[in-house]
Amino acid sequence: MKILLDNNVPRLLRNNLPGHQVDVALQFSWHTLSNGELLDRAESEGYQQLITADQRIPYQQNLSRRDIAVLIITGNRRRHVTRALNAINDAVNSVSQAETRILEIDAT
Repeated sequence: MKILLDNNVPRLLRNNLPGHQVDVALQFSWHTLSNGELLDRAESEGYQQLITADQRIPYQQNLSRRDIAVLIITGNRRRHVTRALNAINDAVNSVSQAETRILEIDAT
């Protein structure tokens, strides 16, 4: 699966999602794009999933018209994401096309 990491997600995920092509929005200078523009660009470039920590996306964007799956993780601190790698991998591998899913990450 072709996955795009939003700028607010630790880059450590890039090397911890085995079997997937994982890119970071920053590497394409997409970090300046608004959420709608980022989703448009990701879809046009063939990305099947966006991983973000921006919990406002479902309220700011009409995701029901999108083909890309959006996985929202509720925390983006490196240590919390590291502890949640198995749960993130499970979510990445089970999310359906055009689905928006929120993954609660333990921040304690």
